[in-house]
Amino acid sequence: TGARSVPIPHTWRPGLATAGGMAAHALAATPTGGAVTDTSTSIQWTAGPFVAPNVTGTTGDVTCGPGLCDDFALHVSTPSGYGDTHQLTIKVGWPTSAADFDVYLLDTNGAVVASAASSSDPEVIIAPPTSGDYTVRVVPFAPLGDTVTATATLTDLPANPPPGTATPPTFSQYGAPE
Repeated sequence: TGARSVPIPHTWRPGLATAGGMAAHALAATPTGGAVTDTSTSIQWTAGPFVAPNVTGTTGDVTCGPGLCDDFALHVSTPSGYGDTHQLTIKVGWPTSAADFDVYLLDTNGAVVASAASSSDPEVIIAPPTSGDYTVRVVPFAPLGDTVTATATLTDLPANPPPGTATPPTFSQYGAPE
């Protein structure tokens, strides 16, 4: 879907009033929330179906109104130092290849921690597994009536590849022609 602005200051929740005084609701994920820990490392949820596109992110901040976003409450609980060898991976996928969804990981203040807003399926966020409460927000950019399936998983950091054995390139300096 191209590059879009990442800030999302509008972290509306069901029942909260907007600046205009109208209530704004996000769709409800199934389940509506869950946790990942060092002993229970994965959670899956679904959301949708989504019928209305939300392209507000192309002009700046994503705005969520009724049926235009889905929020999943994610609690992460990891011991100190866990992030040295692990990462939090969030994947959101859908069945129709022509559809497009974007995903944002928000902290408790509604600030964007990480995002994936491309045309990839699945959209994937990789973030440090810092303990705390987060919101995983799915935005239907071009939903085509699809339902999304999402997972949050604590995974091992990939190992660094071994050093290459090929002869490294060399460089020479030559004098300027006269």
